[in-house]
Amino acid sequence: LRREDASRLGYDSAENWRSFLSSYAIQMAEAMKIPWEQFRWYAAFHNESHHPHIHMVCYSADPSKGFLTKTGIAQIKSGLAKHIFRQELTALYAQQTRSRDALVQNTCEVMAQLITQMQTGVLENSRIEHLVTVLAQRLRFLSGKKQYGYLKAPLKSLVDEIVDEMERLPVVSKCYDQWLMLQGKVDSYYHDKTQARIPLSQQKEFRQIKNA
Repeated sequence: LRREDASRLGYDSAENWRSFLSSYAIQMAEAMKIPWEQFRWYAAFHNESHHPHIHMVCYSADPSKGFLTKTGIAQIKSGLAKHIFRQELTALYAQQTRSRDALVQNTCEVMAQLITQMQTGVLENSRIEHLVTVLAQRLRFLSGKKQYGYLKAPLKSLVDEIVDEMERLPVVSKCYDQWLMLQGKVDSYYHDKTQARIPLSQQKEFRQIKNA
């Protein structure tokens, strides 16, 4: 941890680390597929000036038990971060939820406006008009639920194109940038590297926009 975070959150002493790790050990055992009664751990606290940290060794008393996967590692690290930074993350998640809702609402409102402009012949975005027209024509002959998850790959790709075109519109782009900024703050608690920006159509959190 950074020195200021360790001091502010109380993780600048071996006692506090021991108490936390003792309460968290059962989750680590589960992530490592080690039966609780076989789980063993030791840790050393290094009170470095700029980044207090621990070194931890975990193993099974029965050598035939336990294995570690990338998912297990991510689960352990996620749980550590959520506990240590729980107050900050609670507030940040609330902000992110509001930002996500605003992005969905604004995108749907913009799409409704674009449809109206298409119907009245005043839409100036020929790319979106073409894509939406093609989608509408193909959906006319589609049986079953007209939801993104039920579409075949070619239609999903078409919907993705529309969403990515929508992302280029200023009001949508501004909302998405705000959500990405908050997501970056969340990620900073779990990763050292900055996550690469991906198109709006590829963000799993925004399936609602695709369905709309």
